[in-house]
Amino acid sequence: MIDPNTDAEVLEHYYKKFENNNKFNCFEKKDQEACQGLADFYLKNERIPEAKAAFKINCFENSYGPSCHRFANLLYDEGLVERDDFIKALQFGCNGKNFSSDACALLGMLHDPRPGQLFQKGVFLEDNMKKAVEYYEKGCNGGAPQGCHNLANMYNRQGNSEKALLFMEKTCELGDRKACIFVYNVYAGMSKHFPDIKPNKIKEEYYKKIVIDSSSVKALPDECFKKKR
Repeated sequence: MIDPNTDAEVLEHYYKKFENNNKFNCFEKKDQEACQGLADFYLKNERIPEAKAAFKINCFENSYGPSCHRFANLLYDEGLVERDDFIKALQFGCNGKNFSSDACALLGMLHDPRPGQLFQKGVFLEDNMKKAVEYYEKGCNGGAPQGCHNLANMYNRQGNSEKALLFMEKTCELGDRKACIFVYNVYAGMSKHFPDIKPNKIKEEYYKKIVIDSSSVKALPDECFKKKR
């Protein structure tokens, strides 16, 4: 770690050297970690076009899934003007050797209009729930909370409270504290959803502890998990 009191001129020399070394290793040696580090460096310094270029190369040329997901996120933040690159990045990111579970969770949404977020922005491939579930499961199993959350929503729409709650629990276990709060409310009998799920004191206490340990997170309103009619 660099001493925060380091002279500005020394810091500038260090960062320039870091940038040049990573550029060489990224563009010449096709080193995935170097490209990712370079892109993160550009992003931290608000050099967005250069960050996009590094993420894009690392995605499409080096088949590095995490960079594909980051590249897709930047395109999303810009309003999805580059629609084809957005879709291609998620496909590369999920289906490559070094896949990104987050890319898979988003790719599933391109086959499932019901989450609405991407569909409303005009980014959609086809209404194919089999593919959507396949990508959601790959994302969820790979550690992406969004993949598990999307599966929970899907089972909720189907009226399968037990499975919906199971995947909300998985979403919680992957670090989504809002999901933990939701699950806690269900097991504590304080949610109007899942009336067929009986209160469970042991699970209530388990999720209550997680909620307390993450007290800065606000509870999701029940409206966020309504079953579509």
